[in-house]
Amino acid sequence: MTMDLRRPLLIFALYVVLLQLADVIADDESIQLEKVTVLSGKTAVLPCDITPPTLDSLYLVLWYKNDSDFPIYKYDARRSRENYRQQQTQHDSQMFLLQQQQQYGQPPSKSRIQFQFDSHPALLLLNNVVDPDEGVYRCRVDFGRSPTRNVLVQLTVVVPPQKIRIIEDNRQVSSVIGPYDEGDQLSLNCIVTGGRPLPEVTWWLGDKLVDYTYISTSETVVQNILVIPKLERRHLHATLRCQASNYFGVRNDTPSYPVQPYWYQKQHSSFHHREHQHAIASSVQLDLNLRPLWVVITGAERPLSAGKSYTFECVTGGSRPSVNLRWYLNSVQQPAQERMTSDGSNTTSTLKLTPSAKDHDAELICSAVNPLLDVSNGSVDTNESTSSVQTRRKLIVHFAPTAQLELGRSLNPDSIAEGNDVYFECRVRSNPPPHRFTWTHESTDT
Repeated sequence: MTMDLRRPLLIFALYVVLLQLADVIADDESIQLEKVTVLSGKTAVLPCDITPPTLDSLYLVLWYKNDSDFPIYKYDARRSRENYRQQQTQHDSQMFLLQQQQQYGQPPSKSRIQFQFDSHPALLLLNNVVDPDEGVYRCRVDFGRSPTRNVLVQLTVVVPPQKIRIIEDNRQVSSVIGPYDEGDQLSLNCIVTGGRPLPEVTWWLGDKLVDYTYISTSETVVQNILVIPKLERRHLHATLRCQASNYFGVRNDTPSYPVQPYWYQKQHSSFHHREHQHAIASSVQLDLNLRPLWVVITGAERPLSAGKSYTFECVTGGSRPSVNLRWYLNSVQQPAQERMTSDGSNTTSTLKLTPSAKDHDAELICSAVNPLLDVSNGSVDTNESTSSVQTRRKLIVHFAPTAQLELGRSLNPDSIAEGNDVYFECRVRSNPPPHRFTWTHESTDT
């Protein structure tokens, strides 16, 4: 029978049981209803108030399940308590287990059921709970003179989810995934199978909840698709955890009872029984390729002199893996030497340059490029791309004057005759500009 069909039938059966129990206890003093939820395989704690009214005494406690007339547990307070704990408890537990085995095929266990009559309230402990244990339990309490008291306990057994998988591009992934490029979109599908009721499926980034938009795709499958539109630097080595849970422990309004577990011995003190949230989870860790964060040029800040050799350094950091550093002068790549710092965080490139007069006002460019993100094919990129960052320095080169003597532009050298006036233009290129000009004719200053 499928889960969707089974659940409504179970609810209807519980409703019928409650109606039948209502007829049975119609003439009793009071009816109390308790609701208990327990995780499959754990211990169910069913409370029952057996405290007698004033000037009265407790006679008998009987536990029934659903509409059965056969008690699953009996406690006769008229007997010696110690004798009852040692003899009657074991006898009735075996009766209950035999009935369960006949009905559900479960193997018997001597520690399956116990009753703590000296707790307040008294507690029926059902160990190693299984799915068929779900139902309505009735605790009937008989007193010497007062009317019978009945307590109904509706026990719900939660079956945890069985399997969890993280899927990317139709394949299951785990451990470290990637590397992805910084800025990429990431999509992961978490698929959870099993569990009753169907579990909540959530995504966590570290300890932060980032996605709780899960959906049911079938009677037994729930999924949650996590989409990160743009991976950022902070996602490097981040842990993404998919978690599935359908059990959230004891509610705040449910009292904590002192419970003696089935391995309890008299010399041990009782403790407060608290169920914690049960979840299954699967995690992945992200690996990313990162573009460099910064790049600077150091060295030779003063004006340069043409013909002299200078050393420049380019330092960059933030890239993963380490970058390639490229030097460009007048759009021509320059040869250089690279080295990495001992901690692997920064990369340094050294350029030895002998500038000439034509290099004045030229731009010296250092470009830091992540080789796994590089799309420039080694050419200089005048704009920063997603794979690189660059810095520029305008060179100031001092060089000696060079002069070029020319006949005045308005004169025609073929039409100059003796006695005509002529003039000359002296074109000088230097940095800094010349502060004095000297004209000579036939080695004589003019």
